[in-house]
Amino acid sequence: MLPVLNGDCISINFLGNDQNRHNIIIDGGFQGTYQNTLKQEVQRVKEGEELIDLLVVTHTDQDHIGGIIKLIQDYGEEGLIKKVWYNSSSGDPNLDFSGMISIKDGIKLRELLLELGFLEDIQITNELDSLDLAGAKLSVVSPGSKELDRVIDEFEKFSSEESMISLTEPDHGFSVERLIENEFNEGDQLYNASSIGLLMSLCDIKVLLLSDCVPSVIIKWLKEKGYSESNKLKVDYMSMPHHGSKRNINDEMISLIECENFLISANGLNRYNLPHKESLARIVHSSISSNPKFYFNYDNEVLRSIFTKQEIEDYNISCFYGDHSKNGLTITN
Repeated sequence: MLPVLNGDCISINFLGNDQNRHNIIIDGGFQGTYQNTLKQEVQRVKEGEELIDLLVVTHTDQDHIGGIIKLIQDYGEEGLIKKVWYNSSSGDPNLDFSGMISIKDGIKLRELLLELGFLEDIQITNELDSLDLAGAKLSVVSPGSKELDRVIDEFEKFSSEESMISLTEPDHGFSVERLIENEFNEGDQLYNASSIGLLMSLCDIKVLLLSDCVPSVIIKWLKEKGYSESNKLKVDYMSMPHHGSKRNINDEMISLIECENFLISANGLNRYNLPHKESLARIVHSSISSNPKFYFNYDNEVLRSIFTKQEIEDYNISCFYGDHSKNGLTITN
């Protein structure tokens, strides 16, 4: 998980069943974080004479798409990228969007991908067949086709959608017991409901990568696949959706999953006050894990003070932190 402020940029490198190294990059952080994070990672791929086998752009929030545009501009013509998954933006590029959602950037990326021949005429939804990439199986868990169609039809709603998060007060000073009493509110997160979420399986390892996905879409997919409280989806790692936002994880979703390792891409020092302790509190207070482990891609006092020493002891919590000098947090299996 690369350190891209309150954004997302995940690089996956694995040995395929063809005995070659393969790379999947999911999102690119902000344009301003690209030079010192994603570009370094792409150089590693290039210098190792490897390829980016799959580049996934989950949606067009600035904290996800900004670095991707720079990546395509720098490397799009070098033959380094084999395949791109992106539900391209349409709409009026002259609309003024003041929030995080960047329709202009989405359209710009679409034009770049079209020019270079990367854009396939398919929708990346959970109705798509799983992709086998040298033994790694990738299944799309979000969005559904209905959510994606609504987004395409209703762009005008998005300019104010992120304002609800920006007004959220810090909650790190409250106890786990106090926070789990709060009523969950997913709100009208239409745009986040269109985020691409993935389940990746390789050998006996499963990773659930949820970008900015919303619980209602994930719950629907899980139930359609036959998962329940008595038959949970067992994964080794799960990325906390929307950087640990309290609006993107609820008790019902947690009840359908079994996991011990939770990935959080957020620096704690942002106007959205992400990650929210309430989302982490729901994890530690549930039966999803007896020893929840949280992996942060930053290391600072804000993140280290989310849980009290007593809470860490009471709930058997473990926390791990990234190293900015090493380009974030690396997990090796």
